[in-house]
Amino acid sequence: MMFYRNRLKTFTSWPFSSENGDTCSAESMAGAGFYSISKKRNDTSVKCFCCFKELDGWEEMDNPWEEHKRHQTNCTFIMLDKTEQKWTLGDYIELQQRMSIKYLVSTFIRYVLVVVSEKHYISFLSFLTFLILYKQRKYCFLSAEILFNYFFVCLFFFLTFQDEL
Repeated sequence: MMFYRNRLKTFTSWPFSSENGDTCSAESMAGAGFYSISKKRNDTSVKCFCCFKELDGWEEMDNPWEEHKRHQTNCTFIMLDKTEQKWTLGDYIELQQRMSIKYLVSTFIRYVLVVVSEKHYISFLSFLTFLILYKQRKYCFLSAEILFNYFFVCLFFFLTFQDEL
């Protein structure tokens, strides 16, 4: 869903149209990074491909870019403030890295919660340190590549030694 044309294809039953003068058209939604996750006709549920923020309850005159910015100020796509046609290779790589980190962190947290809930008390302080740095945005002195590698070291340690912990 990283690319505009793929996001636009998901708006098959979107209730608003630029032809009717609606600012909340499928084109502007896709341009703001959203794709449709609606299951029913006239449902306005969408999700950002980058920050995974879900929003619904859209009205015909809502501005998707401004709403996205208002609800998720730390979205990498929003902070980039460029249309897809103006991306550089560096922009693309940064988006990919940050999306991967966010996905892996959320997946790892779900896994850790399952293991901890089964009373296998696991020491994952280094990963918690990573999470705290990530959440507080104090990782800016580190590149996304370093964070990505750090995450995999923590994951490897956890998966390798989980039986002994």
